[in-house]
Amino acid sequence: MFTLPASKVKKAIANVLKDEGYIEGFSIDENNGKPLLNIELKYYAGEPVIENIQRASKPSLRLYKSSNDLPKVMNGLGVAIVTTFQGCNDRY
Repeated sequence: MFTLPASKVKKAIANVLKDEGYIEGFSIDENNGKPLLNIELKYYAGEPVIENIQRASKPSLRLYKSSNDLPKVMNGLGVAIVTTFQGCNDRY
């Protein structure tokens, strides 16, 4: 179990990872009134399913690309999570 402070974006990313089969599941709990995101990692043959995670853009250095310029992840076998100017639409 991996626990971190929760936000709408982190919740949306966890939902994508669950839908794609990279994690077993996630839940949102509260500790002293602050939301926490609990993620249950998934393993296959004793090895973690997630092999590599890279963050391309960060708050101090934003990267902006057109949809044509987005690279394929692991030759099309991986997953890229992309946000837009309008941010994350919460489905819950």
